[in-house]
Amino acid sequence: MPRPPTPDEAALFTRLGQGHVAMRLLLMAGRLGLVRLLADGPRGAADLAAATGSSPAVMPRMLRAMAALGIIEAQADGRFAGTGVLDLIDVLLVPGFDETSYTAWEHAGHSLRTGEPAWDQVFGKSFFDSLDAGQSDAFDLWNTATAASLAPIAAMEFWSDFHHVVDVGGGQGRLLAEILAANPDMEGQLLDRPESLRRSPELLERRGVADRCRLVPGSFFDEVPKGGDAYLLSRVLLNWNDEKCVAILDTIGRAAEAGSTLVVVDLLIPPPDHPAYCFAVVNDLNLLVGFGGGSRSESEWRRLIETGPFRVTGVEMSPPPSMMGVIFAVREAGR
Repeated sequence: MPRPPTPDEAALFTRLGQGHVAMRLLLMAGRLGLVRLLADGPRGAADLAAATGSSPAVMPRMLRAMAALGIIEAQADGRFAGTGVLDLIDVLLVPGFDETSYTAWEHAGHSLRTGEPAWDQVFGKSFFDSLDAGQSDAFDLWNTATAASLAPIAAMEFWSDFHHVVDVGGGQGRLLAEILAANPDMEGQLLDRPESLRRSPELLERRGVADRCRLVPGSFFDEVPKGGDAYLLSRVLLNWNDEKCVAILDTIGRAAEAGSTLVVVDLLIPPPDHPAYCFAVVNDLNLLVGFGGGSRSESEWRRLIETGPFRVTGVEMSPPPSMMGVIFAVREAGR
């Protein structure tokens, strides 16, 4: 017979079992606009109930639970204050991370049996094809906002070795804009879907690099611009299975000249003792269920990239709290 659980194991089980409630409370905090409501300081439960049109009897109970989870902070005077957690909630209001993710996860058994994304099974289309115009815009805006976390990568010295960077699937161009701003002699091209590029001119103009960046509407499954001495894939391959990733890499390989560099910025599963390990391996399943993609270890990245015409020359893990790795590969001649 298995041994009885220790007190710590019982507490862990309770936290895990209530995880869906915690996520719903996070979503509720976002939907209620607590970030905005608590921005100017603590407020009482009755005040927040009136501001959100909520039940004055239930709101204190909701706030108490949110405070116990660390979403907000209970003050000694009975009011509630915001925490840094509130500033992270925006991601949960984006398609694929909001309530739709629960719907997909209800059919996660499909992914377990087939290796295919449950999202497609539930919604009848792939994630990106199922978004309407508003949802697609929200996803692109979130992608641009979270690209700010890649600022240390944009500041890395190796970029100064390049003169022309092609950002493949770079969304609205936030990362490329930062790279160009840090390297005044560099030019760039930004390839993505036309709807993703709609806000790019304004973003590039604000950063002062619009005159050095050409926008290229298109699909990385079809054609990638030629002429780059560096090709950037930032947070792209995590959305696709190995077969689709190889297709993307082959498209880049047809455009890239021998000796050019591929820079892959993506989730890298670290060793088990790394603080980001738990997130990486759990998020790996979330990427499978929603997109058919996943996180990959260093050995998996090497094997995947070297399936095509590229040879991996180096792998770096970004310092915490980032969970991103940077993989460098060179386009080999004759492949």
